[in-house]
Amino acid sequence: MAGARRGRVSRSPSPTGLRAPTPTSSFEVSSPAATEDQTDLFECCSETPCLRCVFYKCRCWGTTGAVWWSNPVVRRSAPTAATSGSASRDSTARRAGSVGGGDSDNGGIRSSSDKSGRASPRSSASTVSDGIEDSNWGGVVHESLVLCRHGKHPRRLYAWDGKHSGRRYLGCPLKDKSERCGFVQWMDEEWPKSAQDVILTLWDMVNQTIEKADKNLVDMMAEKALKNEAQEKVELLEGEKENLAREKLELVREKEQLNVRCRFSQSCCSALQAVVRNELDDKKRIWIVVVCLIVLLVALLFGVVLKMK
Repeated sequence: MAGARRGRVSRSPSPTGLRAPTPTSSFEVSSPAATEDQTDLFECCSETPCLRCVFYKCRCWGTTGAVWWSNPVVRRSAPTAATSGSASRDSTARRAGSVGGGDSDNGGIRSSSDKSGRASPRSSASTVSDGIEDSNWGGVVHESLVLCRHGKHPRRLYAWDGKHSGRRYLGCPLKDKSERCGFVQWMDEEWPKSAQDVILTLWDMVNQTIEKADKNLVDMMAEKALKNEAQEKVELLEGEKENLAREKLELVREKEQLNVRCRFSQSCCSALQAVVRNELDDKKRIWIVVVCLIVLLVALLFGVVLKMK
């Protein structure tokens, strides 16, 4: 292996006061030698921690499997022990592998404990927005040794807002948002500052787009309301127009009926006038006949009187 060195780990106290592992044999390490600024004996100078560093942190510091799985570089290319060496070196590598990647099915959630059985999870009290989950990362972790403040097993979630977008974490499993305790345990390391700035800029653009979309939606709804109101007025006017048309037809029918009645009345009046006129003519004739008879009778009587003298 290019750039690799062989080193033997000596017993040295760790920052937590626990004893560091002391393998009896050496194996190849992928990191260079330690520098003066390095405070941890088993902390690699490169960005790729070696297998010995992972074993030391998982075994002696008592951290969870997130130390292994939170680093994508380690998860992508984890070094293995050299083929040569004693049986103790192989057992050491197997123990480190079981601590770092033995719980991969659970997403690196199962915590490693020291000889006293203690485990100190890397949790955070910070609050994040409501996370999301998918088929690859989601669901309640029943095998986790870490519990939320409700004493329940956490749920795998993705952060989906702000500068933590895309980071995996364990959160409170309750479905009701008002009852969640705000428990957060990050499984991925924090994004670089430049990436956070880019993410915040993108979220600002998204929020601005959402605001514009909301304004457009409000304007569209207002326009639709005005359109509906105008449509209702048009429908009302059409209904009034139909009513007026029906009333007009009724008035036309009534006018025709009145015309028929008027003509019938006129014909009746004409007939009555004719009847009355005929009766008057008959009466005149009768009176003329009566007067003639009376005159004739008077004349006869006057003639008789003259003859008697």
